[in-house]
Amino acid sequence: MRLSTFIPVVILAAAALVLVPGRTPSIARERESTTARDYFRMAQISASIDNSISDLSKAIELDPDYAEAYALRGALYMISKKPDPALADFNKAISLNPRQADPYVSRASLYLRQDNYEQALFDLNQALILDPENYRAYLERGKVHAQKEQFDLAFKDFEQSIRLRPFDSEPFYHRGRAHLASKAYVPAIADFSQAIALNPRYTEAYYYRAKAYQANGEPARARADMEKLKILKPDFKAN
Repeated sequence: MRLSTFIPVVILAAAALVLVPGRTPSIARERESTTARDYFRMAQISASIDNSISDLSKAIELDPDYAEAYALRGALYMISKKPDPALADFNKAISLNPRQADPYVSRASLYLRQDNYEQALFDLNQALILDPENYRAYLERGKVHAQKEQFDLAFKDFEQSIRLRPFDSEPFYHRGRAHLASKAYVPAIADFSQAIALNPRYTEAYYYRAKAYQANGEPARARADMEKLKILKPDFKAN
């Protein structure tokens, strides 16, 4: 599996993963002299998720209390759709450094994928106690509230994430999804349009804007978005 495949931004932000093609040639594989920090840095610059996980495992073998390595490995396990080792790594990262907000956010993202909304909310509230300006915590908590159809709470959290990252397409997209779910089609269209303006290849935004256009009685615009979607990603499947 390669990191060039689609990876949710909210996960990689927590991991602080730097994406570059290949490894830096100057980093030799001299195992006997490589430190835990060296392996962590190699994991950050690897073009392969599997190689990154391997390097992080070596870092943890050398330093079993390396909280950041557990957090990053957990994020990569989650991307790889391996929830059990991901959860174990997030738990370990939190136990080693309970004052760091990001592992709570990452664990909440995993709980959200598992529809474990109450545990996700607990972790996100804890993250915001530790870091009241944590963009990802507001974004993920907004998604949890939207899944629970608590739209007023969801909109407040999405607005906070937009305040903190006004040029990020994600909070506009997810606020659009919440508007669409609450049958507020005009603001949904506006949010999807803003997400597309910030990320013109945002296929999910085109798809759900098409649904909003259709529901709002604008079938021509809905068809135009679906045609654009076919150009961008012919094998697109909605989440």
